[in-house]
Amino acid sequence: MPKKLTALVIGAGNIGAMYDSPISNNFQTYSHAISANKSVELLGFIDTVIVKAKRASNVWGGRAFKTLHDAMIEKPNIVCVAVPDDQHFQTLMEIVAYQPDLVIAEKPLALYIDQATQLVKVYSQLKIPLMINYSRRYLPIFQKLQKEISEKRFGVFQTGVGYYGKGLLHNGSHLVDLIRMLIGEIRIQHKFSELLDWSKLDASVSLILNTLEDKKIPLLAVDAKNFSIFELALLFTGGRVRILQGGLYIEESVVKNDQLIEGFRGLKVESIYSTNASNCMKYVIENAVDCLKNNKKIIVSGKEALITLQTCLTVEPL
Repeated sequence: MPKKLTALVIGAGNIGAMYDSPISNNFQTYSHAISANKSVELLGFIDTVIVKAKRASNVWGGRAFKTLHDAMIEKPNIVCVAVPDDQHFQTLMEIVAYQPDLVIAEKPLALYIDQATQLVKVYSQLKIPLMINYSRRYLPIFQKLQKEISEKRFGVFQTGVGYYGKGLLHNGSHLVDLIRMLIGEIRIQHKFSELLDWSKLDASVSLILNTLEDKKIPLLAVDAKNFSIFELALLFTGGRVRILQGGLYIEESVVKNDQLIEGFRGLKVESIYSTNASNCMKYVIENAVDCLKNNKKIIVSGKEALITLQTCLTVEPL
């Protein structure tokens, strides 16, 4: 493995290049995270609209490639796939012919279970590490929270509720994946309504999740045409954890005796703290570098993302 890795970004839109700039304080694009990492050099961009690739290269450096072949013959070590959801499968399948050292893809892995299963199988057979950007899993704060929940710091899990919009797969799968990370495996017990606020291929669905311990977690779809929301509340026997403002903040409450009413117990907010989620892309690229240079484990593999997709698309009624 070379001392300096090279990275290619496929898709020069928002998450690929345009959500931030080189002078931004936060890391919200692949381009910024790559440019700031001393172990990686940005090779350039590909986009179906060449003007977008040129615009991104003007901002971040690197070349604007006309075709995937033109870019891949330069043998990038890391390939970041930031194309629209319905192009994930085709793009990821085209990449394997060039066998890069590692591929990072946006979520969802694919729009259909059979496509995602094929991708996981092909990448595994060719021994190409496949990372998926379920961004909150890469954040140390959420990893710490997962450990605290598993150690029963807040008591035994009882129930929860989540709110999201912009498609069950595009955005809701983030919420499903986060619940899987923090609480454990879940299944959709019932879907009871849906709305089209993102894509005809990806409705936002209101549903009831069921844990292995038979605890219910409603996820409620909120029309993103009115406003964006991504929130999760998890209730335990000893307190509550709330994920707020898209995961930017975590609020922790504990059960306390009421000072006015004897025998009454309620929740008292104990702390609200930042998760550093605005820098999530930095942690994604760091994990990729650690995987290639230090043989560290991928935090969210293609196989893990396949389980999240299966959870989103499979209803298992009682």
